[in-house]
Amino acid sequence: MQVEALQRAYELLHFHVQNAPLGVIEWDEQFRVRRWSGQAGEIFGWREDEVLGRHPAEWPLVHPDDMHQVGESMQALLAGGHERNVSRNRNLHRDGSTLYCEWYNSILRDGDGRALSVFSLVQDVTRRVVDEQALQSAAMVFEHTRDGIMITDADSRIVAVNPAFSQITGYPAEQALGMTPAMLHSGRQGEAFYEQMWATLASVGAWSGEVWNRRRNGEVFPQRLTIDSVRDADGKVSHYVGVFTDITELKDGQERLEHLALYDPLTGLPNRMLFASRLQQAFDAAPRDGHHVAVLNIDLDHFKAIND
Repeated sequence: MQVEALQRAYELLHFHVQNAPLGVIEWDEQFRVRRWSGQAGEIFGWREDEVLGRHPAEWPLVHPDDMHQVGESMQALLAGGHERNVSRNRNLHRDGSTLYCEWYNSILRDGDGRALSVFSLVQDVTRRVVDEQALQSAAMVFEHTRDGIMITDADSRIVAVNPAFSQITGYPAEQALGMTPAMLHSGRQGEAFYEQMWATLASVGAWSGEVWNRRRNGEVFPQRLTIDSVRDADGKVSHYVGVFTDITELKDGQERLEHLALYDPLTGLPNRMLFASRLQQAFDAAPRDGHHVAVLNIDLDHFKAIND
C-alpha cells in the first residue's frame, strides 16, 4: 500500500512538473539533467529525451558570456553557502537565439548534508528585458535630446516635459505640469490656425509645422513643432507628444541671406533684384485691380564718381 502511495505521489509530482507554467528542471549533484518539464522544452526548444543525463555545457544552454557567473553561482549552492538562489542570465535557445531567463534554484540534501538534487524553476523574461531596455533607451533620449519634448494627456494637460523644454521655454517642469500648451501661445496665430492643426491631428494622427511661441520672459520665438497622437488598446487617444526645435538662429540666418540678396550692403537700399521683383508684382496685379503701371527712369550725371 505504501509503495502504491509513493507511486501515486510520484505520478502527481511528474504531472505537475510537466504542466507547470514555469520550466522545471531537476539536476543531479554533477548538474546532469534528471527531469525536464514540458515548459522547459517550450522555453529552450529541447525535448526531455534529448537532454536527460546531459550537462548544460554540452548543448549549450548558457550563453558563453554568462557561463562563468552561472558556474560560480551553482557551485556556491552545492558547497552549502546558500540553500537557494535567484539569478537572471542569458541562455541559448536550440535555434541559437539568445534568451533572458530568471532562475529560482534550490537544493535538496540528505541527512548528512550531501547534495541529492538541485531543482530549478525557470521563466523566460526576454520580452520583459527587451521592454525594459527600450524604456531605458527612451528615457535617455527624453532626458538628453536637445529638442524640447512635451507630453500631454488626452485633455491637453501637460504630464511630462524634458530638460530641453525648460531650457528653451524658460519654464521649469514644476510650473509646466498640469498646464496646457496655451501657456506658450504668442498670439501670432489666430483661432483658425489652431482649428486646422487639431483637425489634422484628429484625421491623420499627427501634425507638423512652424509656430511662434512665447518664452517665460516674454520673448517670442519661432519653433519647428511635430505633434503625434498616442492611442490606447481601444484606439482612443490617451496622450499627445510634441517635439519642437528652437529655429530662431535659422530664421535669423534666412533673414540675413534675404537682406544680402535684395539690399545693397553699402547703403542698405533695395537693389536691382528687389526692384525687378516688385515691378513684376505690380505688373501682375495691375490687370486684376484695373490699374496701370508707370516706370520713371532718372539719370544722374557723374554718379559714378559719387559711387566710387
